[in-house]
Amino acid sequence: MQLSFNTLSLQGSNLSTARELKQSLEMNGIKYVNNVEDADLTIEILSESNDKRISAIGSDGKVSEYSLTYQIMFRTRLAGDPEWSEPKTVQAIQSLSFSDAAILSKANEEVMLINEMHKDALRELIRRLSAIKVIKH
Repeated sequence: MQLSFNTLSLQGSNLSTARELKQSLEMNGIKYVNNVEDADLTIEILSESNDKRISAIGSDGKVSEYSLTYQIMFRTRLAGDPEWSEPKTVQAIQSLSFSDAAILSKANEEVMLINEMHKDALRELIRRLSAIKVIKH
């Protein structure tokens, strides 16, 4: 993926997404810097959240499907710009069918779906960063 910046400062690094984002960008040749003044672009991960909601109930009154949502909220700031962008959100949503008879396999499937949603949201976040045009002086 073509990115218009070479250096990145990352804030909110206590979140797992920040660590994964740093690794992904470094694999794309982006250098991570601690000092904001040395960065072409600063990104702050404001929050990340997982949510699980009932989305369907069977005729027997039991849950038959859940909706899983993973969301990352972030903002960016270009080098030399005192203003942050408006907060932006990326999210991934998956459906998980459910059965009491297969509770262990459904728990494993849920973990796999959550991991896949994290990867999808991270890819979307990087796509959003690729749309940012950094003007180098």
